[in-house]
Amino acid sequence: MAFIRPVLPEDDLPLTQLMQQVGEGLSRETCRRRIHQVSANPLHQMWVAEDDSGALLGWVHAQQLVSLLSDPVGEINGPFVAPGARRQGLASDLLRKAECWLQTQPVAIWQVHAAQEDQDSYLFYTAQQYTACGRSLLLSKPAHKAEVATAKQWLPQTAI
Repeated sequence: MAFIRPVLPEDDLPLTQLMQQVGEGLSRETCRRRIHQVSANPLHQMWVAEDDSGALLGWVHAQQLVSLLSDPVGEINGPFVAPGARRQGLASDLLRKAECWLQTQPVAIWQVHAAQEDQDSYLFYTAQQYTACGRSLLLSKPAHKAEVATAKQWLPQTAI
């Protein structure tokens, strides 16, 4: 039986190990920093699932995204479940936990990101009534501090 609770700072090591199990290379220091950032921001919530012995089995992160381009959106990252704990309903429980929190937020829509090549994730989310929307492609670029420093000369000091 799994118990779902809010993430704690001391979850950094087991979360790092869990992320490595699901193929994500994440250092303990990075994990610790991100737990702190999430915990300090009221627009973010994160929960972990643990078994009776206290071992972490999974996690989920929900956040409210605010933009000038759209009404606030609730975004769910995960759920991520350890390979040995899959297909037991834990991902659904974690997803429900995130959705329950998002119901208390002023958001009109919930969204998740699923890798196109991950058919299992796609089938999981569609079984939870999530549907593909639009034809947007998520693109990313590393932030370069030198570019930010250069941009500061063009923007008011309070903007960056």
